[in-house]
This record gives sequence, structure tokens and C-alpha cells, in this order.
Amino acid sequence: MNRLWLVSLLMSVLTLSITGCWSKMEINDRSFVSGLFIDVTDVPGEVELTLVTPLPNRFASMGQSSGTGSASPVAIISEKADSLPEAFRKIQESLTRKLTWGQTKVIVLGRKYAEKGVEELVEWGARQQSFQLKSYLFIAEGRAKDITKLSPIYEQSPSEVLREFANRRTLLNTRLKDVLQSISDHQGLAVNLLKIKNKTMISEPEPSSMWVVMNGAALLQSTKMIGTLSESEARGVGWVYRSLKDPQYTVMLREGRCSVNLHHQKAAIKPVLQAGGHLFRIKMTAGADIVAADTKLDVSKPEVLHSIEQAINDKLTADLRSALLKSKQVKADVLQLGSYLEWWYPAEWGRLKAMWPDYYKEKVRIDILSRVEIKHYNGELKPIWNLK
Repeated sequence: MNRLWLVSLLMSVLTLSITGCWSKMEINDRSFVSGLFIDVTDVPGEVELTLVTPLPNRFASMGQSSGTGSASPVAIISEKADSLPEAFRKIQESLTRKLTWGQTKVIVLGRKYAEKGVEELVEWGARQQSFQLKSYLFIAEGRAKDITKLSPIYEQSPSEVLREFANRRTLLNTRLKDVLQSISDHQGLAVNLLKIKNKTMISEPEPSSMWVVMNGAALLQSTKMIGTLSESEARGVGWVYRSLKDPQYTVMLREGRCSVNLHHQKAAIKPVLQAGGHLFRIKMTAGADIVAADTKLDVSKPEVLHSIEQAINDKLTADLRSALLKSKQVKADVLQLGSYLEWWYPAEWGRLKAMWPDYYKEKVRIDILSRVEIKHYNGELKPIWNLK
């Protein structure tokens, strides 16, 4: 009888453990934020928050010729307030579903907001338990809200377009967590800069549609945007960030033009303690495949291949050196060299951490070495009109 009683008690306890999640909210009562766009207004101290959320009730009707088939499958909602939490509260009060951050992948800041400082965004985001610190961060040259007007040709929403830009790793893939890290370490950071342009798209009903392109990078220091980098300079920084995926470079030689695809890019940084200022040695290496070359370039000759390699190495070195020169002028340690100093010489970093921005500008010296080797040149053939 005792054994039977224990078995019955155990079965009752197990039954209670599978009764379901009575305290959770049904998915039909949620609305998932896919993109966050932040601007300042003309009123001092006021911010404008814009959220992009999908509309599930319109997905099933997409492609139909009637009903809501021609309507947008996403909602774009904006509110203005004295703070981001207050603007978010206003948006939430106007919706029938609870906003959720679990699917937020993109954050876009207007240039004026970025120049004012992103402290409020970082503080607010870090305190939200479900906020995605892995969200990709972008800065718009104008207003962030204007980015939501782009035509998402291949995707369903503007947020998805920007997410794919970052996933393809053509430039940088900075995330919100990287901003938190740079603030903690008193170092700089580079963020993709977006530019709006009108583009003719045959697939769209309008003769000209809005699109966005990468237009270099913005430099951040102490939560504020304080400068910009050109696209070529941003690619140099992206190389060290390891955010570039198989980039293509084109160089001009005396005999003609040559384009190569790079692969297996690596970057190594080593600090060297010296009196009067520390030296950082940066070494960049990669393999290269020739994808196009002018007919005057005989890439079967070793001396021609060496000239192409030298031209590529010179370009990579010049792009990165130019980016670092700009970063030193604004005291933004964009490569976060201070972290390497901490790894190699923690006691020295402890001495310099509080004054690192000024030390970086005045006393840090940088030596750049680029070594790109052509691995494959596709067995170049003579032009068909010269074949006998």
C-alpha cells in the first residue's frame, strides 16, 4: 500500500508539471519589432522614435489583386517625446499588441542624434531584458526615419534590407554590443554610414525609387559621432575588424587595369613599448585571385604578378593609414589598439586607460605591413583575335 501511495503521489506531481505556461503571452498578442530608427527633432531635447513591425494579417494576402494584397506587409509607427522610453510608451499605448524586442536586428540613428550622443539608447537598451544587443547599428547621413521609405525590392521590409547589407559583410557589421564595449574601454568605433539616393528600378511602378547605399563609416568616440571615413578608408578598418568577406580590389598599372578577389584575410596587431610613445605593428595578409585584367597585362610573367601584388599592398596600406590619421585627429581609437595593449601589457594599460584618447592622438605610432599574394590567375589566354 505504501508503494502504491508513493507511485500515485509521483504521478500527480508529474501531471502538475505539464499543465502548460499559463503565465506566458500568446504569440497572437505580440508584435515583433524588426527595426529601430531614432532622430532628434527641431524641438530642443526632443527625440523621435520610429519602429518597424510586420503585419501578419497581410502576409497571407500578399500577391493577390484585391483586399490588402497591395498594402505594405509592415507597419511603420513614430512618436515624439522627451525621451526614448516615453516615445516607446506612446507607441505601445496606440497598439493592440504588445511590442517585443526578440526579433530586432537593425538600429539606425540619424546623424544629428549620433552627433548629440547615444548615451540614452545604450542605457535604455542595456536595461531591457529582451533587447537585442547583437542588433546591427547604422548611422544615416540625414534622418533615420527617411530610411524606412526605401523600396525593399528583394525583402519584405526596410529592416530586412539593412540586415542583409550587414550579413553580406561588404563593409562593417558593427553591433550595439560593440558600442558598449568601446565606451567601457574609452576607445573609438566605426559604424556604417548610410546614404539615400533615388534609383531607377524597372521592377517598381514608380520611375524612380528610393534606395540606400553604404557611404563609408562614421567615427564614434565617447558615445558621440565625431568624424567620417570614406568607403576605401572604411574597408581598411573593416579588414582589421575581420568584417570583410572576399572583397574585390581594382588597381591601375602602367600597362592597364587589374581586378582581384581577396580571400583568407587576416590581421595581426602587436604593441611594442617604447620610450616617448608606444608603437603598434599591424600586419595584413591575404590570398588573391585575378578576376579581370587588361589584355596588355601578361599575368603569366612573374614580374607582372609582382607588380600587381605591390600595387594592391600599396593601396591597402594607404587606405588604412589614411583612416588611422583621421581617427587620431579626433582622438578615436578606431582599431581599439588599447585592447591589444591591455592583452600584452595589462599594467601599462592600467596606467594609460584614463588618458588613452589623448595618448592615442599624441604619442601612438603605427607601422602597417600588407602582404597579399596572388594564388591563382586563371591561366590567362591570348585574346581570341590573336589566336592562330
